[in-house]
Amino acid sequence: MNILLKYLIGIDVAKDKLDACLISLDNGLGIKVQSTHKFANAPAGFKEITAWIKKFCKEEIPVEILMEATGVYHEKLAIYLTEQKKKVFVVLPNKSQKYLQSLGFKSKNDKIDAKGLAIMCAHGQFNEWKPIAKYFYELRLLTRHYQSIQETRIGFMNQLHALNHSGYSSKELIKQLQKTIALFDKQLKDIKKLIEKHLLKYAKLKD
Repeated sequence: MNILLKYLIGIDVAKDKLDACLISLDNGLGIKVQSTHKFANAPAGFKEITAWIKKFCKEEIPVEILMEATGVYHEKLAIYLTEQKKKVFVVLPNKSQKYLQSLGFKSKNDKIDAKGLAIMCAHGQFNEWKPIAKYFYELRLLTRHYQSIQETRIGFMNQLHALNHSGYSSKELIKQLQKTIALFDKQLKDIKKLIEKHLLKYAKLKD
């Protein structure tokens, strides 16, 4: 007699939608697809996912969820599910794609990827995903914004350098570039102050 061991859920994450596949694993290593569904990658969709899990995971056995690290689009869902006391795993896209290829999944669509991730969850061993503390997320936002402005500033600096050394130049354009660079300098200074303030606010970050 086959006994259900656990439920596995694979979620293919995109910016606006989530494709989910729920399978069950029994003691004979048999896998059965219980349900597939699409959800919005938004708070309303997250609530629908928990209701969907409750509806189809009827046995009192473990439920494990595997999703890809799709930029930052998986983060809100992963945080929400961990807050709901769900066991969540997150894998890099190149790792999951290699696994799907090993299963012989040649077609590429979100529904197939979700099923492949569910099977991957059944057969693999992963470290459980836990969100980092909120202040680290806030620090990441500040430092990434700082870096983005810095890189943009370098682009304008290169334009100014080229203009100053070209055969023909434009005083008006040089002034515009200098004003823009000065604005970036001010923004970088302001963001640096915000970063320093944030570091001083939390003892862990200050250390």
